[in-house]
Amino acid sequence: MRATGPTSAELSDRREEILAALQQRPDVHYLAGTLGVTAPRLRRFLRAWGIRPPTRGDARRRRDGLQHCCICKLDLPLTAFYTDRRRWNGAATRCRGCWPKYQNTQRVFQSYGLTLADFQVLLAAQGGVCAICKRAATPGTDGKLRRLHLDHCHKTGALRGILCSQCNTALGLFRDSPDLLQTATTYLLKAMEDNCVTQTSR
Repeated sequence: MRATGPTSAELSDRREEILAALQQRPDVHYLAGTLGVTAPRLRRFLRAWGIRPPTRGDARRRRDGLQHCCICKLDLPLTAFYTDRRRWNGAATRCRGCWPKYQNTQRVFQSYGLTLADFQVLLAAQGGVCAICKRAATPGTDGKLRRLHLDHCHKTGALRGILCSQCNTALGLFRDSPDLLQTATTYLLKAMEDNCVTQTSR
């Protein structure tokens, strides 16, 4: 006895029609009802086609002409996103502003053979802060978040730890030389002592 509703082949033949309907109204339950299938079955088909089924939040944002960025967590106009044909609405999940940061992060992780989970483990071992100044990634004066960087040895390429932008840059300016850093420390300590003596004698 044949099951009620369209067959898998019939649904596949109507793929473009189904995707177009989702763009007009991103409601899986409504569309499943018009197709004569259950919502779970329709979701399975969408995933098999490489498309993430829309959520109720997507439906609300679609009515407002918006899309949610998974990086900056903002609801932005669809024009703020690159095209992604795998998505039900044809828009990527990351806005144009966040995309370069995402791509750069992915390339950096891949160059060290790390995953995001590996990075989080390393950061947790440091207490969630920069290994030198012990500060977390906090917003700067311009409102942008100061990122934490993977620090590596420029001679061997070995990963050393996670640093904030300022400390990572500082090591580079000192050419990763402990001798230079020690000389700079001695210079600062002497300058501080001389300054204290001078101010006290006035």
